[in-house]
Amino acid sequence: MLSRACQYGILLLVHLAHGEGGRFEPVHEAAAGLGLSAHFLAKTVGPLARAGLVKSYRGPNGGVALARDPMQIHVRDVVRAIDGSTPVECCVLGLPGCGENRPCPMHDAWSAVRANVSRLLDDTTVGALAARLDTESLRLSSLDPEH
Repeated sequence: MLSRACQYGILLLVHLAHGEGGRFEPVHEAAAGLGLSAHFLAKTVGPLARAGLVKSYRGPNGGVALARDPMQIHVRDVVRAIDGSTPVECCVLGLPGCGENRPCPMHDAWSAVRANVSRLLDDTTVGALAARLDTESLRLSSLDPEH
């Protein structure tokens, strides 16, 4: 349901939540810790910074750090920053114009699922994910086709 970039963005924020508070971590170090492509992960930093979720600096002491308390960053914030909209804001079949006035064949059934997913995105914070995931669980190198 989420783009790969969005998934990586969430993992980056959870990784940063595990790190030393306020320390700027180079993206290539974060990528190595997550087992991801540094090039691909770096592409997620821009949208996250524009949304005010991370601070990013270039240069020898640069890197990326959380801009807010991880308990105040909701998964929906990350999804909107990277994907622009959440999966529940779109028609499940991808049909243009689907809505209450012109529902697609799955619109009504999708409404209950949409409400649950929407609540999950709103209620889940990066801090809560970090509390439930250890750093080894975040490592995806065996799943990343670009690595």
